[in-house]
Amino acid sequence: MLGIIVMAPWEYANFSGPIPRDGPVAWIGLALFAIGDILQAVAMRALHGLYTSRLGVQPGHRLITSGPYGVVRHPGYSGAILCLSGMALAMSSLIAIVLSILFVPILIWRIHHEEEMLLTEFGDGYRSYMRRTKRLIPLIY
Repeated sequence: MLGIIVMAPWEYANFSGPIPRDGPVAWIGLALFAIGDILQAVAMRALHGLYTSRLGVQPGHRLITSGPYGVVRHPGYSGAILCLSGMALAMSSLIAIVLSILFVPILIWRIHHEEEMLLTEFGDGYRSYMRRTKRLIPLIY
C-alpha cells in the first residue's frame, strides 16, 4: 500500500502515461476512492473500537454481523481495494494500477488467516455468518 501511496503521485508528477488525465477515468477513480474511504470508515465504526491493524481477538471481542458486515464479511478490505484502485485511476498511474492488482492476493491471504482465527474464536456462529455473506463483493465473492 505504501508503494501505491508514494508511486502514484510520483508517476503523476514525472510522467504522462496512456491513461488520460482530468477525464472521465480520473473522475471515476476519485469516486471509487471516496466510496472506498467512506466504506472503510463505516466498517471501522461498526466494529465499535474492535478494529485493529493486527490480526487478533481483543478482550470482550464479539462477532459483528450488522451494518456493512451484514453485506460482506470484510467491508474494510473492500474499501481499501476501492481506495487504492480509485487513487490509481484518479492519478492516471499505471504503476499504482499494477500494485493495486498485486495487493489483492496479499489481502486474500490475510483474509484466509483472519477467517481461520475467527472460526477458532467464534466457531459455529462464524460458520453460519460465512454461509450468509460473501467475503469482499456482495453476491459474488
